[in-house]
Order: sequence, then structure tokens, then C-alpha cells
Amino acid sequence: MNQTCKIYKLYITVYKVIINAKNPNIIPDKMQLGLILQPVLQWGNSPAGGGSFWAITNWFVGSPETGIALHGPLVQVNSGDILQGIMTLQGQSGNKFSYRSSFNGFPSCDLSISDIEELTWANETLECYGLKQFSDYPNTQLTAMTNIEIRVGEAQSLIQWLPHNNVTDNGQHCSIISNASPNGSVTLCYREQLA
Repeated sequence: MNQTCKIYKLYITVYKVIINAKNPNIIPDKMQLGLILQPVLQWGNSPAGGGSFWAITNWFVGSPETGIALHGPLVQVNSGDILQGIMTLQGQSGNKFSYRSSFNGFPSCDLSISDIEELTWANETLECYGLKQFSDYPNTQLTAMTNIEIRVGEAQSLIQWLPHNNVTDNGQHCSIISNASPNGSVTLCYREQLA
């Protein structure tokens, strides 16, 4: 059976980011652009492992010159699973911060990082590697990231998503459905919408 036929049933439903920033809307500096902490859903192989199945884990990656790439163990998930990725500020000592990246209900793949610069930038991303043809994309129109919530402490943050459509040769694009927090929504589309 062609595994790509199952992809359309998978939905990423919630990404919740809890940060403690003086100004959550600042543009990240070069160092912040080089640090990424994120819950990740993957299909296929990555340095964390994988295969012809969906899997989740959490990653902390530095800029290429740092050589930092840490991840938790992969946990296989199924088409149709509802996934909630959460990044939480765990503590602060001076100008160093500690965070945990996790998926709700999957504690074995949690990843905690300590004593790093403050993370002040959030994004919803589809990263694709090794695609050789358009049919390598999931056999569906889009993946929806819904119920997005970003809080600064206990207060809801003002979100102003900006789409970046770096690859568009098959009509791939990002649509901002709602900037609300909670209940924000972003769709990642794999092809032009059918009429």
C-alpha cells in the first residue's frame, strides 16, 4: 500500500508556546536566529531516526557554526492522531533561561534545555527534505495548525504571523487564518487550491 495515501489524515492541532519576554514582538538578533527549540512531527528519516511512518520528538538546534543538534527519542504516531506541541519556560537565572519542549501525552520525547539566551520568536513551519517530485508531498491540500496559543507569563500575547512562502513552484503557501491567542490558526498548503 502506498504510505502517502495515509498522510491526509494527520492534523497538527495545537502549538502552545509559553514564553517570558519583555517584548514578545521583537525581531530576533543573529544569535536568537541560530537557536531553535521545537516540537517536531516528521515523516521519513532524520538524524533522530525514522522510516516510512510518522514520528514525533523535540529538537534543540544551534546555528551551523555551533554544531549543536540535540533531540529526544522518536515516538511513532499514527495518521489521525491529535498532537499538541508545548514549549514552556522552566526558569531563569540572570540572563539565562531554561525551557522544556514537549508533546502532550508523550513525555518520553520531552527535551529540556538550560542556561540559554531568551527565546522570543515563534513560528509554524513545514520543512521538507529530499522531495523529488510534487507527488512526494502529502496526498492532501493542507496541514492545519490550529488552537495556537502564545502567552507571556499568564497573559495572552499579541500575535502577528507573517507568511514566508519560500517555495511556491507547486502552489505551496502558508495562509494565516487567525492571529488570535488562544485559537490562532495557520494552514500550510502543499499545492494550489482546487476550484
